[in-house]
Amino acid sequence: MSMNKTTVWMNPNLPEIEFFTAHYIDFSYAPHFHEDYAIGVVEHGVHAFQYRGETFSIPAGHVVTCQPGEVHNGYPGSAEPWRYRMLYLHPSLVQEVAAELGFRSSSQPFLSYTAIKHKHVVHAVRSLHQQGITGEPTLAQEVKAREMLALILSNFSEVRPNLHVFHDERTPVTLAIATIRERYQEDLQLHDLATAAHLSKSYFIRAFRQHTGMSPYAYLVQVRLNRAKSLLRQGTPVVDVAQRTGFYDQSHLTRSFKRFMGVPPGQYATAIG
Repeated sequence: MSMNKTTVWMNPNLPEIEFFTAHYIDFSYAPHFHEDYAIGVVEHGVHAFQYRGETFSIPAGHVVTCQPGEVHNGYPGSAEPWRYRMLYLHPSLVQEVAAELGFRSSSQPFLSYTAIKHKHVVHAVRSLHQQGITGEPTLAQEVKAREMLALILSNFSEVRPNLHVFHDERTPVTLAIATIRERYQEDLQLHDLATAAHLSKSYFIRAFRQHTGMSPYAYLVQVRLNRAKSLLRQGTPVVDVAQRTGFYDQSHLTRSFKRFMGVPPGQYATAIG
């Protein structure tokens, strides 16, 4: 019996990204191409393919990239099972991030490396893909996607980032923080916060980190958790706290609370009660 298995899905609020996982024992792709950028992580075995006149054999622990429109195939490059996770990113998203880094060409940015071993890039791609698997909120995925693309485009593409031009954006960031504090119960998305700050999305993320030390999503989570603590101290049941603080269910509140506070919310409520 074949053990080949694939899964594909999308976040309806993030149509620029398609998530894909594959586990192959004996499958080979026919020559094909994608309209999107393909960026993934090889998790096991060897990712082998012909691409741009060369044959690549990329081992586990590497990011693999493929330009839109480039014909390639794919097959296991060793006797080991071939397992990888892939992101297909719409060119408009990649071009938008490139433009915000200072890329002035109307052409699609060229990713100069087919295989990338840099640990921060591997972690960024894997982390975004994992967020898709666990269904993290859209804002978390949007921030991670743009930071991942900025990292790759800045270091492994033809884009020459103009990152030294950075202004004092405390006032715009303060406006975004006010939006977070007013609307923390909502499913806030990057557009909401960047619009409040009157900044482009990728630049807003960098400015927000510069002035607060964390991403916009991490800040939103902290606001929600501080409100959750206040409600727990008032004796509000955990399930109601989750609903009133913007977490999509009790387990999401519990995971976040334990990660940042060190104890689950129920234990916290008992301890301070």
